[in-house]
Amino acid sequence: MKKHIPILILLMLFGFSSNAQTEINELSWNKNDTDFKIEIKTKSELQWEINSEICFYRNNQLILRDSIIVNQFETRFDDLNTDGHDDLLVFQGSGARPNEMFNLYMFQPKTNDYKKVIGFNDHPNVSVTDKKRILSSMILAGEVSYEFFMINDNDELIDLKIRVTDENLDGKEYDSGLIKAQKYVAQHRI
Repeated sequence: MKKHIPILILLMLFGFSSNAQTEINELSWNKNDTDFKIEIKTKSELQWEINSEICFYRNNQLILRDSIIVNQFETRFDDLNTDGHDDLLVFQGSGARPNEMFNLYMFQPKTNDYKKVIGFNDHPNVSVTDKKRILSSMILAGEVSYEFFMINDNDELIDLKIRVTDENLDGKEYDSGLIKAQKYVAQHRI
């Protein structure tokens, strides 16, 4: 027992050895004659907990720091608020089915920077619809369901509280939900 005490004390003083590694990924792009870069530091041992820090740089100056979940490094650009400017999506992960979730950072043309859309990463397979400013989320869970959202002028995600299930997989429920979403937006002047 006496031999184990010094080892235990050393482990307590210096911490337990861990196989955890930090992976660093970067992406650079130019927009409006401005150089942007993101750097994502991910601790590999965590899968569905906040495991990453993302830093946004504009012309090598830090403009945004955020803590997010990243299961693999993947990014894409898409204009999700239909303002003519591509926004940045950073992959968070997917569930047992192909329900991909992303963190969304909206480009701010007035300030030439990015702003996180809170709650966007809670919804899988979000895409732009053919109705201005309305987004849909497709949930695959043994059946296909859709939820409808929009991003307001303050770049906040607004849940339109419209959910439909396409039991026949013919798209009719999706079309019906999209019409309801469009009417809701018009009635509430969102």
